[in-house]
Amino acid sequence: MNIKQFKTIFIHPSGRSFITNEEAEKWDKEHHDPEEARLPTLSEIEAEIEKNRLEVIENMPFARRQEYETQKEYASEKHF
Repeated sequence: MNIKQFKTIFIHPSGRSFITNEEAEKWDKEHHDPEEARLPTLSEIEAEIEKNRLEVIENMPFARRQEYETQKEYASEKHF
């Protein structure tokens, strides 16, 4: 991947680089080689992070998951 082909590259707090949706759409229209990759967009990074977070929660032992759900409920003040 040649990152110089993108006008602007941003850095996510996770350290991953990303491009704007407009740049991604332009790249997707102009490049048809499936072997060539482009940088992800911010929404793609966030979707991947959320997917990974949900997988971690799903794979927690039952007791730990209950503790997590209780802490999450308390933190969101849904218990009032």
